[in-house]
Amino acid sequence: MANAVNRPSLVAALFAGACLLQAGSVQALQICNSNIHASTGNAGDNLDGTVTHPTTGLMWKLCSEGYTYSGPSSCTGSASTMDWPTALTLAKNTVFASYSDWRLPNYKELQSLREVRCTGPAIAAGIFPVGETALNVYWSSTSDKSSPINALGVDFNSGSSDISVLKNGGAYVRLVRGGRYFSAFDKSGTYTPSVTPVFAGQSGVAVSTPQVSATYTVSGLTTVTGIIVKGTGATYTVNGVGYNNVPAVVKNGDPVVITQISSDTPGASKAATVSLGGFVTAFNVVAAKSSIALNDSGIGLCYDDTISAACSTVAVDGGSHPRQDARIGRDAAAGVMPLTKTGAGDQGFDYSKIANDSSDPPQNPALGGSAGDWACTKDNNTGLIWEVKTADTYLRDRVHTYNWYNSINNFQGNAGTASSGLTCFNSGRCDTEKFIADVNAANLCQLSNWRLPTLKELRSLVDHGQSNPAIDPTYFPNTQTNNYLTATAYANDPTSVWAINFATGIAAPVLRSTASNVRLVSDGP
Repeated sequence: MANAVNRPSLVAALFAGACLLQAGSVQALQICNSNIHASTGNAGDNLDGTVTHPTTGLMWKLCSEGYTYSGPSSCTGSASTMDWPTALTLAKNTVFASYSDWRLPNYKELQSLREVRCTGPAIAAGIFPVGETALNVYWSSTSDKSSPINALGVDFNSGSSDISVLKNGGAYVRLVRGGRYFSAFDKSGTYTPSVTPVFAGQSGVAVSTPQVSATYTVSGLTTVTGIIVKGTGATYTVNGVGYNNVPAVVKNGDPVVITQISSDTPGASKAATVSLGGFVTAFNVVAAKSSIALNDSGIGLCYDDTISAACSTVAVDGGSHPRQDARIGRDAAAGVMPLTKTGAGDQGFDYSKIANDSSDPPQNPALGGSAGDWACTKDNNTGLIWEVKTADTYLRDRVHTYNWYNSINNFQGNAGTASSGLTCFNSGRCDTEKFIADVNAANLCQLSNWRLPTLKELRSLVDHGQSNPAIDPTYFPNTQTNNYLTATAYANDPTSVWAINFATGIAAPVLRSTASNVRLVSDGP
């Protein structure tokens, strides 16, 4: 990947702030548009070469790979590129700031760093050192399901679109650990084995994620001895053969590893109780505290450079493509045993259906306009409530399209295009502002605070394990494989806004005048 700056020409009058960024021989003028709401915020510098992003709970290495950490908010050297398998392996082998569980971020995690109001680079200068971020594509751990020889990446130069990159090509690397739903923390340690089972507890681990203990090697026994592991979400393996909770026997020299799925409540504790002979001990894990939920990607398969394959087990992660997306997070936990969910949904997603009268509809409810009919879907991970499209030719019909229009809060001084010859339920009201007003007037699901979602909010629905459409069809039927508009303006062009194409789940800017689909969101009562 060429380390070149190819920043589109920008209209300087639209932008309120600019600073000169320098990384090695590459210089760029980062320009941020104060008329667009910031999407990332700042992060806390841990003063050890890591920063913690409070909106997601993720811990990031301060410096891109290739740089050397040289003190608070300081990196020396230059960023380097590598192919995807090399990046995955580098992450697994990295020990930094006393942590050994570094990994490539999945696609949604990497996107959480993109600052939509800035370009050159499209990242918040308050998180990473000035000039440190390469003006090009960074790898995620997420394979492109539609083209398995590619993996998904994010371009932090202009932030102009999402990227699918050949796995044998080159891209930059920024490592991550932790987070609300994303981690299989590697807490393996060394200690002197004894007859007493010792499984060091883990704290600050991800919610609803399988946690793997350090290996305990049995010693000091005088005879073959029974072992049993109990607890919700607890399993174990002896000699690396399978994971289960069936009573068995062990002898001296047998390696024992415990897994425990962490609590689905931030800050809560869960434990696997281990009985070996006359000794009883526990492997205790405490979920990290975090206020913001981030949906997992939906990827449930592991990939090499060309094809997909089932991941044999979360705990086994060797080979040339370690710590990739499907081995980590809620999706991985869902592949081990059923997750505790408020509702249901594909992989780690958790949705509930809501009726027009805001009640819980009966099982397998009809989608319709009557009081008890299904009309909305709640995302139990994020707390957001979403409009469900219909196929009845009425107000929320799936095929209706709209121009982006906002006469009050238009960000870059461009209100967009009012309804212009499009076809929707109310003739002459086929723009986003009027559609929002009509849905609020209808009091959909007893709510009147419907609005366009931000790019980050709409992206939370994307299921990268599916395509055409890239969303759970059980909870979002009638989704069109076209662009869905967001409220997020595009910093490079005052005539464009961000949209997500639900054929692929990929985001890109579209002209505000383009006829596009719309899915509204509500923060709830």
